Amino acid sequence: MKLKELYLSFPSNKDYCEAVKNKIKELVDKNPDFRYNPLHDPFSTKGNLCRYNKGVKGGPECNGCIFGQALQALGWDDPEELSYICDIGTLHEIFIQELPNKVSIPVSWVVAQKYQDTGNTWAASTRELLSEFG
Repeated sequence: MKLKELYLSFPSNKDYCEAVKNKIKELVDKNPDFRYNPLHDPFSTKGNLCRYNKGVKGGPECNGCIFGQALQALGWDDPEELSYICDIGTLHEIFIQELPNKVSIPVSWVVAQKYQDTGNTWAASTRELLSEFG
């Protein structure tokens, strides 16, 4: 399933965001101390950007960053889209851009991904995201 198809399977943007948040919560509850990018070099200008379908170089074997795993659990499985290397906001802009209503993802998603990509645990990275929506 393509990301656009997944997004359109929900009645509203809020429902989509809530479903992603719930999957992220499941991942965090299962493995709060997981570090997707444990070897992050804070002095690197390139960084080690997250992948939606696998771990980063030098990181643990896994099926992707926290957003990749959450979206896959909801049904996202398009190999071409999964292989993109970009932040979560850009991913949505690229693959859902032609919808009449702009997709609105919470800023906390971008923040959580940045924290994850800089070596923080999933629990620490998603603290703000998981406190949203009541």
